[in-house]
Amino acid sequence: MRIKELSYNEWRICSPIDDSVYLSQIELYLNEHCNDKGLNKLLASIERLSKLGPRGFTDLTVHEVDKVNKIYQLRKRDHRFLYFHGADRKLILVACPHRKSGSKVDPKQVSRAIRIKQQYYQSADARSIVFCKDE
Repeated sequence: MRIKELSYNEWRICSPIDDSVYLSQIELYLNEHCNDKGLNKLLASIERLSKLGPRGFTDLTVHEVDKVNKIYQLRKRDHRFLYFHGADRKLILVACPHRKSGSKVDPKQVSRAIRIKQQYYQSADARSIVFCKDE
């Protein structure tokens, strides 16, 4: 599994890479919604997440959406990023960025995040994770 490092302060924020375009899932989402003015606040939230971790937010902004699999959601307006904690102590892997207008979490996105988490941990066990940075 290839993972791109997005921000590294106190917490390491990463996202899986789509090998067909060598962009992380977050970068693909940002490119798709580049005209949305709310993205600046979302990017600020990702930077804040890297500095303070998930405890630096209210329950409305960051909360657990799947207790069994420990999948969390970072929410800013109608933008949603599902994430989970990685094998390293302070690693957060952001996956499944999507737009949502309602208050309920999309179960398809949660299932997708669970699959990515399983793939991540299988790769971690096999020591086959490759961390990439922007050049």
